[in-house]
Amino acid sequence: MRKLINTPFKGGEVSYFDMICQLLTRPSDVNAGSNYEEMLEVVEIHGKLKDTESGDHILLEEEEYKTVASRVRIGPYTLNTEEVLDMIKSVLSAEKVKVEEA
Repeated sequence: MRKLINTPFKGGEVSYFDMICQLLTRPSDVNAGSNYEEMLEVVEIHGKLKDTESGDHILLEEEEYKTVASRVRIGPYTLNTEEVLDMIKSVLSAEKVKVEEA
């Protein structure tokens, strides 16, 4: 599992997870649109991220993390700022954690 931390951007109105959610809702091929498989892949992750408050963290399964990391790598982004770069680096360097099964 990977631990992602939801950090607010300056001003606090938008967080890392808000930006990641925007990336997840955008089809990977905008011209072709989305398909059922892509929706299955991203909708559940999107829901988990939207339910997480700013400052909290979330644990993602490795496949979920790979989906998020892939989307973060390819963007697209409308701003080239240090904060956006920090968000990308934060996702790509997410800590691996072991979860004890009960």
